[in-house]
Amino acid sequence: MSLTDFVNGLFERLFFGGDKAAGIAAFENEIAADAVFDINGKTASRAEIFTIIENFHASGKVKLNSIEDLAVVPSGSGGVVAQVSRFTVTAGGGAKEQTSVRIVKIEERGGKKVMTSLVEVQA
Repeated sequence: MSLTDFVNGLFERLFFGGDKAAGIAAFENEIAADAVFDINGKTASRAEIFTIIENFHASGKVKLNSIEDLAVVPSGSGGVVAQVSRFTVTAGGGAKEQTSVRIVKIEERGGKKVMTSLVEVQA
C-alpha cells in the first residue's frame, strides 16, 4: 500500500466514511499511541483528537470534495505525506465548505503502517 493510499484510507475512515465505528477502529488501530497532533498551531492530546472525531460524526453529513497530494516523501517503510482536502459539512439546514492542509508522518510499527504525527491547518 502506498503512503498516499494509507493516508487517504485513514482519513476516509476517520472522518468521511459515515461509519462512526469504522472511524473509532481506525483511530485505535492506525494511529500510534504516542502520536503527536498539532491542529491550527495548537498541540492536541490523543483524547482531544478522539473527541474531534466523535463530534465530526455527530455534526451532520460530511462530503469529501477533493484530496490533492502536495508532496510525498518516502523514508524506509514509512514517510511523510502533505495534502490539501476540501469538504462540505451539512448541518442545521446549511452547508459549509472547509479546507484542510495536513502533513502526516507514517511509520511502520509491529509490521503495519501507523500515523505518528499530524500537523493540520483547517479553515
